[in-house]
Amino acid sequence: MLKNFKIFKTFIEIKNIITKILTLKMKNIRGFFRYLKIIKQNKEILWKEFKLRKDYIGRLYTVINITKEIEDNIKKYGISYIDIEIKKYVKNLDLFTLKVGLSELISISHSEILDKFNILLILEYRFLNVKKIVTRLLWSLVIITLLTILLLIFI
Repeated sequence: MLKNFKIFKTFIEIKNIITKILTLKMKNIRGFFRYLKIIKQNKEILWKEFKLRKDYIGRLYTVINITKEIEDNIKKYGISYIDIEIKKYVKNLDLFTLKVGLSELISISHSEILDKFNILLILEYRFLNVKKIVTRLLWSLVIITLLTILLLIFI
């Protein structure tokens, strides 16, 4: 009798853990749709002020151009001047995202120096790896499609 009670108690604990995980994931998914809604509402401002564009999975990206003036400062102060320019850009963007309610939802996921005059900056929703989810969904669709074709051929 006591053994059955322990098993039941363990089952209830596992159920509670799974419920907490699912609740957290649902909050993250709702937050992602809120993130997309805010981006859609502020699309023009994001483009005009920050030259940010949205890709097919909801990431924001831009290319920061190194002007002649910045290039001269890099020669004068060293390569670390690029970091100062990126920090200025991110600071202005952060003030805007704070105003519209994006600051808690967004983070820089990638930055890369493309060439001597251009720097790529990618921002995305902080709480879900959307690229990973979309990739898995696409691969799942490919596998299901291939299995369906195989079944149609051999049946």
